[in-house]
Amino acid sequence: MSRYHPIRSIKLMLDVAQHWKEVALLSDGAVFAQEPVWTLPHLQECKKYVIDNPIVGEGFIKNLEKRLVPSKPEVKQLAAEMLWVWSLCPDDKPYISTKQQRIRHFWELSEVPFPKDSRLMEDEVFAGAGSIGQGITARDNDLKFFIRMMIAFKDLDEPKRVELLSNVWKFGEWLEDIEGCNQRPLRNMIMFLLFPDDIEHIWTGTHRREIVRKFTEKPNAEINKMSALEIDKTLLEIRREAEKEYGTKELDFYHSPLKELWRDSNSKPENGPEPDSDDQQPEADTMKHPLNQILFGPPGTGKTWNTVNYALAIVEGKTLEEIEREGRESAKGRFDELKEQGQIAMVTFHQNFAYEDFIEGIRPVLSGASKNVEYELSPGVFKQIADRAAENADQNYVLIIDEINRGNIAKIFGELITLIEPSKRIGGDDRATVTLSYSKEPFGVPDNLYLIGTMNTADRSIALLDTALRRRFEFVEMMPNPNHDGIREDVEGVNCRQLLATMNGLIRRLFDREHQIGHTYLIGVENLDELEEAFKTKIIPLLQEYFYDNYEKIDLVLNGNGFIKKVSPENALSESDLMDEDRSIYELLAGDDGKWKASESYRKIYERDERGESENTEQD
Repeated sequence: MSRYHPIRSIKLMLDVAQHWKEVALLSDGAVFAQEPVWTLPHLQECKKYVIDNPIVGEGFIKNLEKRLVPSKPEVKQLAAEMLWVWSLCPDDKPYISTKQQRIRHFWELSEVPFPKDSRLMEDEVFAGAGSIGQGITARDNDLKFFIRMMIAFKDLDEPKRVELLSNVWKFGEWLEDIEGCNQRPLRNMIMFLLFPDDIEHIWTGTHRREIVRKFTEKPNAEINKMSALEIDKTLLEIRREAEKEYGTKELDFYHSPLKELWRDSNSKPENGPEPDSDDQQPEADTMKHPLNQILFGPPGTGKTWNTVNYALAIVEGKTLEEIEREGRESAKGRFDELKEQGQIAMVTFHQNFAYEDFIEGIRPVLSGASKNVEYELSPGVFKQIADRAAENADQNYVLIIDEINRGNIAKIFGELITLIEPSKRIGGDDRATVTLSYSKEPFGVPDNLYLIGTMNTADRSIALLDTALRRRFEFVEMMPNPNHDGIREDVEGVNCRQLLATMNGLIRRLFDREHQIGHTYLIGVENLDELEEAFKTKIIPLLQEYFYDNYEKIDLVLNGNGFIKKVSPENALSESDLMDEDRSIYELLAGDDGKWKASESYRKIYERDERGESENTEQD
């Protein structure tokens, strides 16, 4: 029985969902009013102001409010009732009052008083039946999906609507054609609210697929291609088999005995304590991500590239492994979407970056047609995302700071360097605020704002890294990986993995481990032309920077493969008393020389020399 919940009663939630089904889906009525709200014209107008009028950068609630300003009162009420439907399922008790306030707020934008003492707004209605982790950040896209779904549904004739709502699989098949169906948590919530005997109260796609993965013998590739409806059907089959095995219908995938069969011991609990006792404390959240962390390593080790996975894991409440399994294309698409919504922001530090860019400052602006210069208080990138995070406490926000060591930390963070400490965050044990220098307003850093920095260990500014910053961040080392899947073992006779490992072994001996060559320089190299291009435009210039144009050392890294030539001094100089006879002169091989395209030139770097010795290619 999918509607079973071992911790709390969800009967009232399902009862009010049936009320919504009757007044909104089978009719055009309203949940909180007598006048029609869920009509096709109102939905189409809602689409006009919400979907066709994107406003980003200030958080979901403020953006939605701005979009709805010119709409009819009924459309504002419709938005409030849509928020009410969305708020029924997520299991986030600390934010029940926030949900209730937002629903009332959007309703009252219509200048119609919200009904008093409505049973549909009781705390028990919002008790929730499952967590969607930190992925609730996708509310804007959930709302767009909801609007598209309702427009398509209202466009059907009444007999067809009745038919769909009487058959879970027909409704699910119809829903497949709605844009975003297979990516939206709201899709899973609506299916459960309408068909709680057949659909599990599991909102995250990752968990749904993980259960299928652990309880069936289907290969990962097949599971990843399954539609949301196919997952629903498979979950129901798994449930029925489990009910037979355990002799009871009172089973929940987030609680014993099913939980242990698919949830790793270090995974985050979703539905609170075990069913033995309502007073039992939830198990520790061992999947929690650091509030402040820095990815550091040599150039080309994928630090900035990896910030996508780290940021998504934080925002969606997942592990890095879960994000990586979903594939880069899917992750990058969601990352870009969250950036557009203002939930993830990115900035690059440099020598001229200042407090005014990061926190707030006075900026000149051109005023009106006269183009007179005026000055206004302008929030910086950190304050903007911190304000959005404070407004939406039930969501995680991420600020990525690329090249964090290249900025003057004391100058950029100012008095806020203390506030980013976990204990000093709003919500921390020793929460603190400061008065901002320009606005004179009190300001604190919310504990749902995560900072991810990147740092290039080969950068000469690394020694200047602020000690205060070192103390407040956790560091994640990223070193070259010569065995990366993207590096080929045979590029027209050249083993690029062995090539990279050998050069880095020599660099570690001649310099240090922080100045190695990252694996990204050879990722995707498929032929000698591309290998030549990588060496001439990336690797050789990097070695020139590392060794300050000391070509003798560069030649040692290349194992004397011919890319560096030793030349004789000019005759006039060779006869001069000023010429050091012991000094060698080197120059780079001409760009049109055929050795750049010869596979033996690259093989010589890692193959045995004439004495039968080989360079150590093992990582230190």
